[in-house]
Amino acid sequence: MSGDVAFGMRWLFPLLVLVPLLVAPLRATAQPSVPVGVVWDVPADSTQALDDLAAMAEAGVRVVRTGVVEREFVLAAASRRGLVLYQDLPIRTLPAVRLRDTLAFAERTLADALARSAAHPSARHFGLATGSDTSDPAACVYFARLQRLVRETGPPGTTTYYVSRFVEDDVCADEVDAVLFDVLDADPAALMGRWRARSDVPVGLAAGAAVRPGRDGGHAVPASAEAQARELETHLRAALDAAPWVLLAYRWRDSGQEGALLATSVSATEYGLHDGDGQPRPALDVARGLFTGQQTLFAIDAGVTPAGQRPSLLVMVGWLLVLALAYLYWLTPTFQVLATEHVARPSMYQDAVRRSRGVEGWPTAAMAGVLALGVGVIWAIALRTLGQTDVLGLLVAGLPPNVLRGLNTLLQQSMLLVIVLASLYALAQLFNVVLMAVLARANRLLPAQALTLTVWARWPVLVLLFAAMVLASQPPSLSLAVWALGLLGLWAVAELVGQLRALVDLGGVARVSLGRALGLGFAVPFALGILTLGFIAAATRPELRFLWHLVTRS
Repeated sequence: MSGDVAFGMRWLFPLLVLVPLLVAPLRATAQPSVPVGVVWDVPADSTQALDDLAAMAEAGVRVVRTGVVEREFVLAAASRRGLVLYQDLPIRTLPAVRLRDTLAFAERTLADALARSAAHPSARHFGLATGSDTSDPAACVYFARLQRLVRETGPPGTTTYYVSRFVEDDVCADEVDAVLFDVLDADPAALMGRWRARSDVPVGLAAGAAVRPGRDGGHAVPASAEAQARELETHLRAALDAAPWVLLAYRWRDSGQEGALLATSVSATEYGLHDGDGQPRPALDVARGLFTGQQTLFAIDAGVTPAGQRPSLLVMVGWLLVLALAYLYWLTPTFQVLATEHVARPSMYQDAVRRSRGVEGWPTAAMAGVLALGVGVIWAIALRTLGQTDVLGLLVAGLPPNVLRGLNTLLQQSMLLVIVLASLYALAQLFNVVLMAVLARANRLLPAQALTLTVWARWPVLVLLFAAMVLASQPPSLSLAVWALGLLGLWAVAELVGQLRALVDLGGVARVSLGRALGLGFAVPFALGILTLGFIAAATRPELRFLWHLVTRS
């Protein structure tokens, strides 16, 4: 018996050595053949940067997309960990003309990055622009020049790409080695299928699912951490099966910079596998399992399906204003008479204002308050809708950074935004009240009369409140941004019609010449406004062209 034991022991030790050697290749081959990784912002803290790189390597990450890395120790640490760096130049969201204007800066930045990459073969992939107008052939000159710079001065193995917004209408793909898409809260495999139906240029994907901080309860709760994990599992598995050029999870850690310039501030969503404090979310386990090839199915708590979506604060404020109007109409006789006469009997309405019947007291002031708050809600909903896409970011891209930060902060506070916008509108209408008094100076128009003429002429604006509330109830999308712009356009038309009606009523109330009222009170301000808008449009023509392409092509 002891002989058998000794014989068994002689074979046991070689087996213990051989089994890990045999299993290691099996594990390696289980990893996806597609280069997989994450999007990452290099932390300012050096220790955190090194810790992140080590954690990425442990999670099976092989590719890291980030900005241009200037710190040598980050490049060296990534190489030691076997991580390949994809570096995006700081050229974002530019029209074709602006791309050409920034070409000299882009060439200097790229030349410096190419020089640094000579000592680091794993850092030779460069994104030439992110989210710019690659549907305009004029942009291709920019990419062709940078590609030539890479071919002439770049070390061997250097590749280029850009991050596109356009699938069917991208025209510059042949100028680079590959095209990359950021696919947030959508199906990346479907997008890749659309691209391959029209182009042979390799395509990479960065897939992400949104998280709203504070939402708990399992993957049945939209935008919870568990729902992010489930969506990322579905998207990454489907994208891996489609075999893209590269596949990235968006992103390693919350950054507050996803999507459009203002999008995360408005929607309060993040896309990190870790939160801002570095705490891992369930999505990290999903990414690790798929990236290492050790797990393809995941048990994620479903939680309880919510009974319904809670209406936004702006929608609730809108309905409160509608109820306030109903209260004023049904329970205040003077308000009801004035409203009926304004719509159905203009001459009687003008006579009532002339004799100051029903124009003094709180009903007129209440109507003025409801109008101002209503316009504040309309504009707030439109701005937040635009801020959930790239549209608002493009419109305000030229503002100073401190102004953009203030706008970001304001857009996060729904009621503060409404109050600010309502106050600005109230000041504009105060100017109209003064204008009415000046035009009727010979007949001494009372403040209450001027306020009544100004406010009641604009009641159709409040009809747009219903459209705004419908808009606020829809999930964000680029097509919704078109409706938001249309809503603001209708508001402008309603304001012009209201100003015209107010001045016509002024002629009947204060015996002001219609030519004088319309000339000084309407034509002159209207002409100045048209000239101002024309000047702005001429100065921002490339941005407006890009905006049009963004709305109609992406």
